[in-house]
Amino acid sequence: MPNIPQILDVTIRDGSYLINHQYSPEKVAEIAKRLYDAGVEYAEISHGAGIGGKLMGYPGLVNDEELM
Repeated sequence: MPNIPQILDVTIRDGSYLINHQYSPEKVAEIAKRLYDAGVEYAEISHGAGIGGKLMGYPGLVNDEELM
């Protein structure tokens, strides 16, 4: 059986630096739906500084639970 590469998209996590971690849950849902529609099965959804980034004092619009 051949190895089939899998894509893990990090647009939401890494892209949040550009907008100072100000993603809204609605925007994250829109991006996730578009990724899914494009055939991307896996996406990392978290604060740009990682899970709990907002709680560690980094800026953020909402916490990780609200984004997910």
